[in-house]
Amino acid sequence: YNPFVTSVQIPQWEEPPEECRERYVKVVKTLADKYPTENLLLITHGEGLVTTFSTFYKDTTVLDVDYCAYVELRREVSSKDGSVVETGEYEVAQSGIRFSHDPVTIPTPV
Repeated sequence: YNPFVTSVQIPQWEEPPEECRERYVKVVKTLADKYPTENLLLITHGEGLVTTFSTFYKDTTVLDVDYCAYVELRREVSSKDGSVVETGEYEVAQSGIRFSHDPVTIPTPV
């Protein structure tokens, strides 16, 4: 078992923010699918937390990320005869992130 083996390549310096966000989500999904019955601990910085949170907790706007914040994702996994048959949708169980359910509108100067 090698925790660092994924199909995601390490990016070059000054990776565009959107590509960075896509990479975070791909890594989370890839590892969760590779180890569907395991509890995983993925360590990253604030942008990774914000991306993970807002991807799997729809229609939210992140307002603040606590120091040492975390995002706990859960999904149902069904198995038959010891092999994974089906996985459910992700849900955010807990986090150290303050957010709004409605998109926040920031007024622009007139």
